[in-house]
Amino acid sequence: MVTKKQLNLIEEFVKNKLDVLNWMHTEAVRPIARYIAEKEGADREIVDVAILFHDITKTRLERELYHHKEGADIAKGFLKKIKVDPRFIKEVYHCVLAHSTPLRYFRSKAKKEHKSASFLPWPKTKEAKVLFDADMVQQISPYGIAKGLYVSYVTYKKDFKKGFLSVKKTLMEDAYKNIFTKTGKRLAKQRIKYLKNFFYKLENE
Repeated sequence: MVTKKQLNLIEEFVKNKLDVLNWMHTEAVRPIARYIAEKEGADREIVDVAILFHDITKTRLERELYHHKEGADIAKGFLKKIKVDPRFIKEVYHCVLAHSTPLRYFRSKAKKEHKSASFLPWPKTKEAKVLFDADMVQQISPYGIAKGLYVSYVTYKKDFKKGFLSVKKTLMEDAYKNIFTKTGKRLAKQRIKYLKNFFYKLENE
């Protein structure tokens, strides 16, 4: 359990670390995560704090493959500093550490760098699965398309067609198909219709 004061400190700390793009994403994931957690019987406080930390180092794209571990370590250190209960910290740590693994995108990158299986641990707890699902559901949206295209063109310098096809594959095949919870799957199913229509029109009109 965290107090209101501790939560305020966490929010301030994370917001100061993130750029506008990733803070917008983090803020948008929180209500989705709370909703899924409530429906799935997960601990909403653990999920909420883990959401705040999950992409705290995502702004450093050259370290993207390591952002799960670096983010988990930052969460552990900061929560310990503000005297959060050790058991709570352990749960949050696992949530952040395991939030990348289900994506083939990260598993493929890890394989190319010859990382062991333990480098990307799978979500084991209900809270970790809720974090992953909420993260993916939020990405299956106009925001997810815009962010994906921005990263493809600005960061990775892909040409127009390769860029949007890469985003389409990531969102529709990777994010959508790897969701764990029933609630997450229901929300994703509602959202995927928009993406299918968007990319169909983009490719055919």
